[in-house]
Amino acid sequence: MDTSMLGGAGCGTGSGLWIARHDDDIIVYDRDTSPWHAQHIVLHEIGHMLLGHDRQPSGQADTFRGTALAALMPSIARDSIRHVLGRDAYGDDTEREAEAFADAAMLHATHPPRSQSPMRGTFFRSGPR
Repeated sequence: MDTSMLGGAGCGTGSGLWIARHDDDIIVYDRDTSPWHAQHIVLHEIGHMLLGHDRQPSGQADTFRGTALAALMPSIARDSIRHVLGRDAYGDDTEREAEAFADAAMLHATHPPRSQSPMRGTFFRSGPR
């Protein structure tokens, strides 16, 4: 997808974009993003999904832009396009929550796996017996 069609929607600004389609979801980020930052962006957007974040845009300009984008990208639901156009509160609680989710997931990914302790085997089964 050419992200230039999504001008002002987050791409090219160091942030990502979650597009919920009818049968799947797409997370878009700028192609020049570093691999580490791309992982963080994807986790941030997954945080929005898992935390149930949703925004509704308002205004006639958004409606017009949504109609134009829907014509360019018919596989994307109009509700998803309206959702993207409504992104304007980057300092709000949902952004902080999604950022905290991504930070925690990235931190967890950098920790080595725990070794199996004898106490764990005593108290927790490793599977059906």
